[in-house]
Amino acid sequence: YSGIIVDGFENATNFNNDWIIRNLDDGNQQFSRITTTAATGNASVRIMNRFISEAGEKHELISPSYDLTTLSNPTFNFKFAFARRATSNTDRLLIWYSLDCGSSWSLAMAPMQGSSMSTIGSSLNNTVWVPGANDWVTKTASLNSISSESNVRFKFAFDSGLGNNLY
Repeated sequence: YSGIIVDGFENATNFNNDWIIRNLDDGNQQFSRITTTAATGNASVRIMNRFISEAGEKHELISPSYDLTTLSNPTFNFKFAFARRATSNTDRLLIWYSLDCGSSWSLAMAPMQGSSMSTIGSSLNNTVWVPGANDWVTKTASLNSISSESNVRFKFAFDSGLGNNLY
């Protein structure tokens, strides 16, 4: 893909064909496309972290390859929503990029974890949480350092710390 790219996960076929889902610990949950809630449009991606029973389970969602060479001052923007169940939750979300089809990865931004990852502030939610319209947060990473690259993949890497669902 090249040019300005916006993927709201609205197209199920593109999601199923272009995105890679990895459940590194063979747990009972994984990233999946849903149409029950979204920051915009009708679709989003969720992991039902609420039902993961072992802290440390690792899950990945990997994008298709993008050509950044046609963009001036490229950025990587995404919206997410997350709630903690308890103050002891240690969930972590890392955003990576790869210039070699996933053989190696570099951090695109600082990791989000614990209370700083929550998009509902210091509130806790022990039910099966679904975000409302005001629960989504936009994060942005500058890609200027890799703007000359024509084969860039992005990875959402989630380590469960037994918090609530991640969207």
